[in-house]
Parts: sequence; structure tokens; C-alpha cells
Amino acid sequence: MDHFAFARSVPHVPDSLMAKLANSAVLSDEEDQLHERICGVAPGFPEAYASSEARDAALGLFGPYVKFVPATWGEAEVGGFPISSVAIGHALGDAAFAEVAPTILDAVTSRLRDDDAHDVIIHRTRYVVRRLANGSVKTYGWVTEFDGAPIEVKDALETAAYLDRALNQRFANNDR
Repeated sequence: MDHFAFARSVPHVPDSLMAKLANSAVLSDEEDQLHERICGVAPGFPEAYASSEARDAALGLFGPYVKFVPATWGEAEVGGFPISSVAIGHALGDAAFAEVAPTILDAVTSRLRDDDAHDVIIHRTRYVVRRLANGSVKTYGWVTEFDGAPIEVKDALETAAYLDRALNQRFANNDR
């Protein structure tokens, strides 16, 4: 899994803008807007993509203002980002989803053995996942995160149903 492209980005402010900020100089409207957007560029969660191209495309216009810190899974976990907390960058229908999702969902399953609540982020939509008293897993809702496009209800319901099936299947396979 270490070959994936992770987007735990660190905002990079251009030197000219940093100089103005350091001197408390008045920013132009464009500079103010750029600064505001740069501060919101980095999602508060790491994302995994099948390629650096997919990762960079997800950053859009603000990609040039973001630096990436390369890390292996082990290094990420030591740094406080367990695999179960990594977002799946691709949407359910993307071909690369199947490349990225299994390792993360396996980790989520392990996490749900000890904790009955763990959210899963897929394509910048956070799904509220709970383990019920009978041991089954149920997805209860979703919310768009960071700068993600609002998800269509049909797509969110499909992804929630997928999560329920995938996580419950993992529990069934591990309990044998």
C-alpha cells in the first residue's frame, strides 16, 4: 500500500504573500482571497489515491500552493494517522476505488471491533458508521467534507449501502 499517493498536504504560501503578512501590510482583494483559500486547501484528514495524478487533480487550482510530505503507512501511523483514519480519495464508481479501499476498510473493520463508532471518508464525504449491539454495521448518514462537491443523494445511498455490505462481509469472514 505504500505505493499510493497520499494527500496529507501542507499549505504553501508564496514568499511575496508571506512578506506582506509578516509586515502586516494590507492585502489586495486577490491576495486576501488567495490566502483564505490556501489556508483551506489542506483537508484535516489524509487521503489515499491510486496515483499522484489523481491526488493532484483533487487539489484543483490550489495544487501549486500545496507541499506533500512523503510517508509510508508505518511512518504515517507513527505520526498519528492510523490506516483506519485515512480517507479513500476516489468515489465508489471510480476504477481506482477498488485499488485503494480494501486496505482502509480492513483497518476500519479492525477499529470497529474495539469501538462501535468510526466514520469513513470516501471522496470527501464523511459517512457515519456504527456497530450495533447485534454486531452488524450500519451507515447512518453522511456530510460533505473540506472542499468536496455536494454528493447526490442517490450516490450517497449507494456508497452507504456499499459500506454496510463491505464492512459486514469483513466481519463475517473474520468471525469464521
